Amino acid sequence: MKALLQAVSIQLRIGSGLVLLLFVFLHLSNHSLGLVSAQVMENAGHLFRLIWRSWPGTVLLYGALILHFTIAIHHLVTKQSLRLSGREWSQTVLGLSIPIIMVVHVFGTRLANTVHGVDDSYIYILVATFAQSPMSGLRNALGLVVVWVHGCWGLFEWSRYKSWFNNKVAIAYAALFPLVPILALLGYLSAGREIAPKTLDGEWMEQYYASLGVESFEWIGEIGRAIDLFYWAFLIVLLSVPIVRFVRILAQRRLDLVEIDYLDGPTIKHPQGDNLLDISIKHEVPHASVCGGKGRCSTCRIRLLQHSGQNPPGEREKRVLEGVDAGTGVRLACQFVPTGSVQIARLFPAEARSEDAQNHTAHSSGVEKTVAILFADIRDFTQQSEQKLPFDVVYLVNQFAESMGEAITRSGGRIDKFLGDGLMALFGIDTSPQIGCRQALKAANEMLVELEALNTKLASSLDRPLKMGIGIHAGPVVLGDMGYGKVRSLSAIGDAVNTASRLESATKETGSVLCISKDVLNFADVELPEAAARSISIRGKQKELSIFALSSMNDIAIHRT
Repeated sequence: MKALLQAVSIQLRIGSGLVLLLFVFLHLSNHSLGLVSAQVMENAGHLFRLIWRSWPGTVLLYGALILHFTIAIHHLVTKQSLRLSGREWSQTVLGLSIPIIMVVHVFGTRLANTVHGVDDSYIYILVATFAQSPMSGLRNALGLVVVWVHGCWGLFEWSRYKSWFNNKVAIAYAALFPLVPILALLGYLSAGREIAPKTLDGEWMEQYYASLGVESFEWIGEIGRAIDLFYWAFLIVLLSVPIVRFVRILAQRRLDLVEIDYLDGPTIKHPQGDNLLDISIKHEVPHASVCGGKGRCSTCRIRLLQHSGQNPPGEREKRVLEGVDAGTGVRLACQFVPTGSVQIARLFPAEARSEDAQNHTAHSSGVEKTVAILFADIRDFTQQSEQKLPFDVVYLVNQFAESMGEAITRSGGRIDKFLGDGLMALFGIDTSPQIGCRQALKAANEMLVELEALNTKLASSLDRPLKMGIGIHAGPVVLGDMGYGKVRSLSAIGDAVNTASRLESATKETGSVLCISKDVLNFADVELPEAAARSISIRGKQKELSIFALSSMNDIAIHRT
């Protein structure tokens, strides 16, 4: 239930924020018309007020404002820890400063119009800004920038994890975000320069005061008292946040405790009711979360290892997990609320970035799967490179890697790693062992064709044509992202990998181009002549391995594709 309420809260915060940002965008666009003239800005303002001061517009605008502020305060009260990132603190401070900065403008316009009947036209605002209260103009300009930055920052954080967000969208954001307030400020200043000289004309000012629609100016004092009352109420709300948090913490200590066992970290106990990300933050356990626990980036992903009676993921969490192909047993820490003892593994380092989540697959955190493994190596490469310059050696290796890499990729394989003048590739990671073995055999053929083309291309710079040995085996391996820091990639380890490497070495012993284990042939449903059958010893194993050694791919016949 708590996860559901949290998901609803996030949606309401996003929706209310978009409504407020739309209002601000239209308001600033109206300001920019001051570049044409103050009268054009005033005429457009009539339409703007007609929309937002209708009863549907009023309910939508002020409902969104109250809802957005209430959710923000609730978030501060219920968040397990206030150890926020610099970005989160900046956004929070900006948001809380908006009411303080803008209350004078809002009360002096909408409240003055609704309660006292003041005609709060743009002329009214321009006169107040450029003739009667210049400080009000500076405050409004500051409020304009703060509101726009806060809204655009929130919009960016919401949209950056969407599938449609790309570099073009980011460039459009970067162009639009500063352009709107700049044009609004220039338009407002231009209109003000047009109005300011008129305020020195006594007759014009008499007409202006008459146009306000009020008989006296007692309402100004009443508006001032209302503003003071608002400041006190706002201060009380802010001071109540730490008090309510303290009471909540005391109440939590009386609740049942859940035990969280981090696979590569501590084991902690915590009162039931908070999500796992908040628990990690509270107990200073490093945990990735690029989006700050809003259920968008998926970098807080965990795998449940030992658990009992945990609540299933909600619809929002399901959509995010399905979008990243997370696999079974994976949850978002910011959405997962433990209801009992649980052992978990964090799938990303604490310093993970959003792009790390996008590149993470269901295999990344470690799975056992039967795949086809291919090893290839250039024969006698050391002798070939002894008389060459370092530049020529590097060029030759890169040409070989490019040609073989393209052949493997075309065949449906994945390069695991390059090993100097050799390589290791995996097939069937996302399919079946049968398909993977057929792809590996196809890749071997493609590689030999590419090698012939490479020999032709480099004939003038080679002492003799390049030769290659290829070994292919199939078996269970452990797949996962392995390495450290930025040098992490999906790789495989296990006995099957060692056996495939041994098969590549066997091509030297048998004088063949390709050595294939019988397991590969069984998976791929391939028949080979018995004359090609061999048996080789594998280090650490008493039983020899049945293989087939080939001088070309011509003898292979795949019966089912």
